[in-house]
This record gives sequence, structure tokens and C-alpha cells, in this order.
Amino acid sequence: MRVALINPPPPQRTERWDRADFPHIGLGYLAGVLRSQDIPVAVLDGKLERIGVAEVLARLREFAPGLVGLSAMTHEIEIAADLAEQIKRALPGTPVVVGGVHATARAGDTLRDYPAFTIAVAGEGERTLSAIVAAWAAADRPDWARIPGLAW
Repeated sequence: MRVALINPPPPQRTERWDRADFPHIGLGYLAGVLRSQDIPVAVLDGKLERIGVAEVLARLREFAPGLVGLSAMTHEIEIAADLAEQIKRALPGTPVVVGGVHATARAGDTLRDYPAFTIAVAGEGERTLSAIVAAWAAADRPDWARIPGLAW
């Protein structure tokens, strides 16, 4: 299974952090863990690369992931949810996982408030994402209850 990890691009630059000059380290950690398990990973850092939603969607279509992961802090959750909706339209049937500070603090609420997300990960996601990928690849209906730190 191929996995795409995304730091969503901001719709506009509001503060200097909206166009970071450094990569999203959390996505790097996640990608490193998945790659160590021979899982193909694409990291799309919308902020660092200064790419918009259209470019993110074009790259996703080309890469054809079986699972997409988004990271979002609380002030970015609506941007991530909007992108998740567009991903669901562009890649029907592809699960979209959200992680990051907002999902950690409010996993269940995040899924209720933003139904475009399939799963929310609370806490550090390196082991959890590996378990999600393995479960999704192995079963038509994964048993999410067996994976700690999830809301679905």
C-alpha cells in the first residue's frame, strides 16, 4: 500500500509560520517509520513547497495512495478538513487519517465536526500509523478497536 502524508497548504499567508522555511518534522518521522517497513511514502509539505491544493491533488492522483494522512494544529483543522473533502472526491474510497495537535486533544469531536476524516489519531502516530496501514491493507473491514489511540 502506498501512503501520502500531507502538511496542508494555507489558503493565504496570515503569519510567518504559514510559509515555513523548514520541513514538517512529524511527517518526516512518520515517513521514516513507514519506509523502514518498505511502505512507499510521498510527503507533500504544502507550506514548505509553497504549493496549493490543486497541486496537492494532482500529485495525489499521480501517486495513487491507498491511504492519506493529514497533520493539523487547531488553527489548521478546517483547512485540513476542506482538503480531506477534496481528496475524498478525487480519490473515492481512500481513507483519510488526521493527526496532530487538534486530533490528539479532540479526536472524537474532530470526526464528528469534520466527517471527511476517516480516522483520527491521538498522540504520537509512528506506531499507530503503521498499525493503521497494516490493518487497512490486510482486511476489508479493519478492526480499529484493536489499535490504541484511534477514533473512527
